[in-house]
Amino acid sequence: MSLKSWLLFNTLRLNRSLSKIGLARYYRRNATFEADLMHALDTRKSWDTLSKVISMIAKAPEDVEDFVEIKGGIRTHIFSPKVHNDGVILFIHGGGWRLPAGALHTVYASKLAKKTKMSVWLVDYRLSPEHPFPAGLLDVADVYKAMLAEGHDPSKITVIGDSAGGNLTLALLLKLKADNLPMPAGAISISPATDTCMLGESYKTKKDVDPVLLSDLAEPAFSSYMRDASPDNPLVSPLYGDLEGLPPLLIMVGGLEILLDDSVRFAEKARKAGVDVTLDVHDEMYHCYPLFHGVLEEAKEAMDKIALFILVKTCCLEAVQRGLEVISA
Repeated sequence: MSLKSWLLFNTLRLNRSLSKIGLARYYRRNATFEADLMHALDTRKSWDTLSKVISMIAKAPEDVEDFVEIKGGIRTHIFSPKVHNDGVILFIHGGGWRLPAGALHTVYASKLAKKTKMSVWLVDYRLSPEHPFPAGLLDVADVYKAMLAEGHDPSKITVIGDSAGGNLTLALLLKLKADNLPMPAGAISISPATDTCMLGESYKTKKDVDPVLLSDLAEPAFSSYMRDASPDNPLVSPLYGDLEGLPPLLIMVGGLEILLDDSVRFAEKARKAGVDVTLDVHDEMYHCYPLFHGVLEEAKEAMDKIALFILVKTCCLEAVQRGLEVISA
């Protein structure tokens, strides 16, 4: 294990331990909204510290412009490479629906923009517990609609999200289907939460091996986000939706994480519904490992697969000719 990997792994474990202590502190009496809000605010401070560590380990490329615009009424970070094609990527960050985008996401977005030569829109959607379901989903839907309104061809749009953002990615597809809006060319869901009922066996079998996410942390995050919604609502738990007609999917998950079965079960159901779905399980990796590009070799390989998926599904000019050249770039 390299020094960078060791530092990242132990920082993640420390952050998980601190989150668990905070969980016990705020929920030791009652799971009230006030306790939930205080825990969320405390967690955001820890997340800010973790983001600073990540920004020291992994650096964003200098030749990608980063600026903020309002898209569909929602604050959105735009990452634009100097040379770009006509594709565009909607990036929905994770963080249990309660954490803002951090350096982990902004660095990744800039690297993905450079790799694919596409603009990446990173959405600052509203967070729980202040803004529970469906606020975040409505925000990302509004940004997607803004893409369409600006003239972006849906066949050139790809959606990607990690963890809670992976959940929102899949929920967005179901909402687009229900609203009779055009689907994107494809979607990538990294370590998604697809079943807030937590019925997958990996919530139990992987709880002691995932250095990032605890089952004890997932449950209050789910409850905080759902608030009054039913856990089997397909827009909360995409596993329970009608998956027929969804665009091509790439689902990536670590074999050590508690959300493993959420990915496996969703992919199996999507495949039975006729969806073109690729399930990529890395047995030795943990929650959201593809985002740690620049630190983990496995994350570099994951980005290569993601970039190739995006270029092929959007049929961007040069995609076929460039082919494996993308992987070596």
